[in-house]
Amino acid sequence: MKKLTWLGLALVLGGSAQAQHRCHSSEYMENLINQHPEILANMEAIEAHTREVLASSSTQRAEATLYTIPVVFHVVYNGAAENVPDYVLQGQLDVLNEDFSATNADISSVVSSFTSLWDDTEIQFCLASVDPSGNPTTGITRTATTRTSFSYTSDNIKRSADGGKDPWPASQYLNIWVGDISSGILGYAQFPGGPAATDGVVIDYLYTGRDAWASGPDFPFDLGRTATHEVGHWLNLRHIWGDGGCGVDDGVSDTPVSDNPNYGCALTHVSCGTLDNVQNYMDYGDDDCLVMFSAGQGARMRATLVSGGSRASVAAAAATKCSGGTPSCNVPTGLNTTIVTAPTTATTSWSAVSGATGYNLQGRQAGGAWQDVSVGGTSRTFTIFKANRTYEWRVQANCGASGVSGYSAIQSFTMPAARLGATGSELSLFPNPANNELTIDLNTAVSGQVELVVVDLLGRALMTQTLTVDGAATRVQLDVSNLNNGTYFVQMISNGERVVSNFTIAR
Repeated sequence: MKKLTWLGLALVLGGSAQAQHRCHSSEYMENLINQHPEILANMEAIEAHTREVLASSSTQRAEATLYTIPVVFHVVYNGAAENVPDYVLQGQLDVLNEDFSATNADISSVVSSFTSLWDDTEIQFCLASVDPSGNPTTGITRTATTRTSFSYTSDNIKRSADGGKDPWPASQYLNIWVGDISSGILGYAQFPGGPAATDGVVIDYLYTGRDAWASGPDFPFDLGRTATHEVGHWLNLRHIWGDGGCGVDDGVSDTPVSDNPNYGCALTHVSCGTLDNVQNYMDYGDDDCLVMFSAGQGARMRATLVSGGSRASVAAAAATKCSGGTPSCNVPTGLNTTIVTAPTTATTSWSAVSGATGYNLQGRQAGGAWQDVSVGGTSRTFTIFKANRTYEWRVQANCGASGVSGYSAIQSFTMPAARLGATGSELSLFPNPANNELTIDLNTAVSGQVELVVVDLLGRALMTQTLTVDGAATRVQLDVSNLNNGTYFVQMISNGERVVSNFTIAR
């Protein structure tokens, strides 16, 4: 790994600044350094600290320290089109948490040359629940403005006096501004070491979140990866080409040297003698191409969060900014799917959350885009399903002044072509809650092979038993002593049809 200095980067930028609309963080920092040359010393000190930390074992994944960063979204809007809804911002937070923990569904698409590199960064994000004055907050501010757009050169979205919104203390929060950014720029970020008054990330409203809503996000930048990319900068990551070509390093030992940004999804592009890691969040590909951080990038970001790091105070603030000071809005539990009429109709339901005034329900065909529905009660029936397709859904509670909960784990079900029977009681499970043994009565006239599958809330199959029945009621006893407390589902599958019933382990 070549030694990386901010002075060297500033010289590269000063000699070859080009308009790149995917991200303007490098151009923004060049402008900031020109205005405040004294911050170069801060950035060089941060690089020295980073090198020292990376040389030790303190950022290794084996340490398993999970760093939490409180986030506040500042929505600055001129008209309703730019006033990004709460559920989209929550969805954007979900994207950050998935991408930084390598739990994003598309992580499986990483090409074979880089499957050994991607890793969980051990960094997560929460919507702030306490504001700088100690009052309860949703972690979202909204500011109407007369400005029709904001410029990265003037950075005016960050100042209330200029029609924007002043930041919350940068030592305690990650400020993310959302508004109309001029010049077709998707976003930009301030690297560690710059002025506190401008510290944070800016995202154009058109490229915020991944949900289908009236004003965006715009394809092909519609999966929330602009924020992932910019928060990477905020945590001291550079572009994978080091903003200077083959002769400039990005400060990460396991990312291959590259000459320039890649666009679209050029998976076979070779530069500087090696295959480019174009699926890296710090390249310029389309959102559906960017799917990974490397282990080295995770270590570099964690170096800003350890004791003495430039972002350590923000991580420390999570203890008071992400909890307390506001009544709890719990994540809904007891999620269940009931097939009403196959193959078109099913009802999703969940247990009521204390203090909830409503719920945000998201559903999709597996792998597709989330669709959002506001629900006043604790169930919703849909008649949009098709046979033999798998669907996913999740729900969050809206507790008014107490904010919104996180989303539940994703639930899934497969719509059969027809019900196994007409009574709706093909499966009887008892005792429920169960302890160490679960009895299953198959109250059905089906004959032939039947498969019983026990799955968890994430849809993972934990037990499978296959048996042959002769059309008479059948009783099966399962040993469930190895299951932890929680909710599970039993699927009965026969001839491509299935019914599902849930049970609880409580000891």
